[in-house]
Amino acid sequence: MELDLNMEKMKRFMQNFYITTGVRSAVYDSNYRKIIAYPEKNTGICQLMHENERSNLECQKSNMRAFELCNRAENTIVYKCHVGLNEVITPLKDKEVIIGYVIFGQISNVKDHKYLLQLIEKACATYNMLDIDLKSEMKNIHIKTTQEILAIAKILEACTYYIIYNDMIRLSKADFLSKMDRYIEGHISETITVNKLCSELGVSKTKLYEIVNERVKKSIARYIKEKRIDRAKIFLRETELSISEIAQKVGIGDYNYFCAVFKKMTGMTAKKYRDRK
Repeated sequence: MELDLNMEKMKRFMQNFYITTGVRSAVYDSNYRKIIAYPEKNTGICQLMHENERSNLECQKSNMRAFELCNRAENTIVYKCHVGLNEVITPLKDKEVIIGYVIFGQISNVKDHKYLLQLIEKACATYNMLDIDLKSEMKNIHIKTTQEILAIAKILEACTYYIIYNDMIRLSKADFLSKMDRYIEGHISETITVNKLCSELGVSKTKLYEIVNERVKKSIARYIKEKRIDRAKIFLRETELSISEIAQKVGIGDYNYFCAVFKKMTGMTAKKYRDRK
């Protein structure tokens, strides 16, 4: 799902989060694509990992596993990346629907700098990243206790409600309707239920009703019925299919019911509509 983002508000919020916690954060959409981060640049160790092709691939795999785990849990999770640094991911929910994620991390709860250096050196060796001055880069890793990390996670969790409430991020309703239209038109000959739509679009019934009512000013049932009749008009104009066959192709199997619906919605019978061409 695409998101509408108030970039100025979101950046200001993330700056304040960074000033308060000293921790970098980033926002991703529901397709796991990064939208914005502050500070924009990764910390030294992470930047080096992203610049190495093999290591960057592992970074992406690590993030993907975390996104999927967070999506299943529908809650905040704390995890370690493949290098051994701590990351926290929390879902952004709009009316109980996950529309994105906020991540903070590139920190560590390992207080023993020597041991932490050994962990990172071992990871670097795996990717043949040997000629690197890790000691200088280590200075950029924020060390937090486990309790501090969990406390920041709780603060971030609360902040997601603030983000949604202040419309910093919201579901792009135009994109949502476009996806819904593609699904309806691709399954026009089938029974289309609200449950099927919700499952396909990843939204609750409440959210589906809200968006459809707001954007098209009609019920979902009416909207789907109009799509079926629009497709029937195309068949009537452009094919020699019988009206009974057309009724089947647009998902209204009962011939008499199809004729009644068509006349009610167009003001004329299907036969008269075809004769007009």
